[in-house]
Amino acid sequence: MKHNNFNSKNENIGRDSLLEQRNNPKPVLNIIGYKYYELGLFDSNDKRITILKDFLQEKLITYIEEGYEWFITHGSIGIELFAVEVLIELKRLGYHLNIAIIEPFIQQPKDELNDWQIRRNKVIEQVEYHNYIYKKRYEGPWMLKGANLFMMEHSSASLIFYDESSNSNLKYYYNALVDYSSNHVYNILRVSFDELNDFISFNYDN
Repeated sequence: MKHNNFNSKNENIGRDSLLEQRNNPKPVLNIIGYKYYELGLFDSNDKRITILKDFLQEKLITYIEEGYEWFITHGSIGIELFAVEVLIELKRLGYHLNIAIIEPFIQQPKDELNDWQIRRNKVIEQVEYHNYIYKKRYEGPWMLKGANLFMMEHSSASLIFYDESSNSNLKYYYNALVDYSSNHVYNILRVSFDELNDFISFNYDN
């Protein structure tokens, strides 16, 4: 794994740019989505994860073919982790792409890792870039707001799996995306549960 620094206005993260959006002619896609418990997925071997990943693969191949070469995400356990796993597999199949997991802050270390955390650590070892926006422990909601803005500033679009009918903190991220896109040339690619259900109905018997 490469350990290049990531350029940012935020002094907490390095200045030598791996993903300098302003000088990068290729679009960068930021991936956002529900955490595993918001999807009712408490077992890391739940068979529904395979269906979710098939759905994400169809989406991501479309964006790769449209010219996206860098995919960035906070890497939360859930949609974001599944998307990175799909991208890693697509790289193995010959698709040209790069992946960056950029966490908002340094997590408190666990005495014992659960299956989800072990799975996530394995993924981190396989991406081109991993770093933290704030190189310290969580101090307050302002960190999440700043981290989300960082991701918007370093991408040209966000793919967000979000349904307004759900009770999720993703609504704050989505609202921030809407505000940001009103003042910048920026695309919001939103995916809803209806779209997922249509995919399931079309591709699976049950």
